[in-house]
Amino acid sequence: MLPDAYLNYGEDDLKAKMNPRSKSKKNFHPADWAKVHEELTKWGSKCSDSNHTTMALLYSEYIVEVERAGKEAMSKTVFYDTYNMWVKEKQLISHIRRQPGRRMELDFAGDTVFYINTETEKKVQCVIFVATLTYSNATFVKVLRSQGMELFLHAIIDACDYFGAVAPI
Repeated sequence: MLPDAYLNYGEDDLKAKMNPRSKSKKNFHPADWAKVHEELTKWGSKCSDSNHTTMALLYSEYIVEVERAGKEAMSKTVFYDTYNMWVKEKQLISHIRRQPGRRMELDFAGDTVFYINTETEKKVQCVIFVATLTYSNATFVKVLRSQGMELFLHAIIDACDYFGAVAPI
């Protein structure tokens, strides 16, 4: 494309080309956002504190529905973004029901940190492991040398020891 080819486009066309995630004029097969929201906020069985429904699962069901209808489907990003806009527009909230001691969320937090090795006087890069109990927000933090599987598993064991965790069965 020639450098001055953009002169042939109108303002809306240029915006669409520069930001493909912006609202396009494509006529995607519509999703039933009320049903999507109901499925995401439905309470699960007595032995579980969730219904195991995820946006990924609902998107895959939407794709099957669209293929049956022979229409054009939204991309996963457009599906997620459109649902989030729908929720915001409707000013909906969903209460996440939690049972004490049932869930521990794990992640590595923030940028890497370092310490100075006093023998070599060199920086040693480290990562921060964080585990949080979702009901109480009790938090365990540990600095690790890397995000390797062995160190990660040991950090999980240390977090379970710290919280006094035991298997439910």
